[in-house]
Amino acid sequence: MLVTSLFKYVSDIQEIEEGYAFKFRRSELLIRRIADYIVFEGQHSPRLTFTLVAEADEGPLWLPVRGSESEKEHMRTASTTCQMCVSPPA
Repeated sequence: MLVTSLFKYVSDIQEIEEGYAFKFRRSELLIRRIADYIVFEGQHSPRLTFTLVAEADEGPLWLPVRGSESEKEHMRTASTTCQMCVSPPA
């Protein structure tokens, strides 16, 4: 599953206004997977808004995902499942 294969790489999840922001380490493979995820979700959840942020100096990638309150509830459920994949801080 695309979501599972992508979100196992999430290193942090932050609640933001109208959604959640998912943090990933920077890599070309993850950039491609994130792009595939955005295209997939754009076709199946057209009410979601995605932004891909690459921090300076080869810093991490952030994927803020925003939507309606009902979409945020769906993201909350998905992020709760995803948080089980997040590694504890070192």
